This record gives sequence, C-alpha cells and structure tokens, in this order.
Amino acid sequence: MKIVAALSAIALASSVLAAQDTATDAGSHPPLAPFSERVLVVVPTSFLLLHKVTDIDKFLADFDAELEFALKDRKLGRSWILASRLAAEYKRNQDYMADPTHLAGDFLRYPGPKKPLEYLPDPLEGELRTIIAVNDKAEFVLYPIELRFVKAPEGIGGRLALRAAIIDPRHAKIAWMGDVFSSTEKEFSPALLASLAEHLANDFARPTN
Repeated sequence: MKIVAALSAIALASSVLAAQDTATDAGSHPPLAPFSERVLVVVPTSFLLLHKVTDIDKFLADFDAELEFALKDRKLGRSWILASRLAAEYKRNQDYMADPTHLAGDFLRYPGPKKPLEYLPDPLEGELRTIIAVNDKAEFVLYPIELRFVKAPEGIGGRLALRAAIIDPRHAKIAWMGDVFSSTEKEFSPALLASLAEHLANDFARPTN
C-alpha cells in the first residue's frame, strides 16, 4: 500500500512538473523522492528538438554524461543502472536486449499524448521489458525522451526543457511523465545541459556534499 500511495503522489506531481521549474528550492521536498529508494535503469536520451545543434549525437551524449554525474553525486548510481553501463550490457546481449539508444519513444515526444495512456504500447513496452530482464533487480526505467529549447518570454535567451518519463515495463505503465527545465540563460550554451541535469537529479534527491 505504501508503494501505491507513493506512486499516486508522483502521478499528481507530474502536472506541477509540466507547468513550472522542478524542485529548485533547497527546503522543498523532491517530488520524485519515492523513486530514489527504488532500483531504476536510466536509458540514454533519445531525441533532440533543437536547430542550433549540428552534432546531435554528441549533444545527447553530453547530456547523458551530465545526468550520470548528477545522479552519482546524489549516490543514486550505487543501486541504479546508469546509461553508460547499458552500452556494455547491450554488446553482451544483442540477441535478446533492445538497443537502448534506439527506442521507439517517438509518440511520447513533446507535446506527447493528448490523454493519459492506460497501457504503454509496443514496441516500446517490449523494448524496455528486455532491458529490465537483463537487470532483473530493476523496477522502473527513467527515460529521458527529448531535449528542446524554450525561449524566454521577453525574447532574450531561454532554457532547456526535457520531456522525461518513469516507466514500469513489467506492468506496461507510465508511473510519471513531465517536463524538467534548466535555469534560464541569456544565450544558448552547453552549460544548460549541466543545469538541466542538476534540476532533474534534484527531483530525486539533494546533493550529498
């Protein structure tokens, strides 16, 4: 019952996350904190909606690296399976495991489904299920779906946004989905990646140092 209650609270928090910056106040309770006590697989970021980036693969990989650093800084890397580890797992299990860098998550990209999904459809559900099967202690998948740049209302600069989801592949359910934002900067720069990664990690736990 405690698990069900925690996930219900997360689902409620998703509407808040979609509308504003995620928990940046040091005194606030991280909205995704219940998941910090569970075992998650973090897959690589799939998509980019930015016209200013020439090397898309590198930009996505840079964000994944920043996110891994931020999660490890909060000691979540001790029990979670992070994206860098999945590459080696896929090489060892290509006959069974789906390629985590080519997931069929197009339908979840911004602005996403017009109504909540009762069940996560194939092929994404099946792909994530194979990733969970290789990591049998994992319960959920943290899926960073798409990065995009949001211009500031005053027209100068803006911030990065990440559409992300936490998925339970065994039950074909989306436990949470929402938007996480970086800080607002006057100019587009790779520094926004670190800010966004910090904001997402802060939604699970505060830095330990």
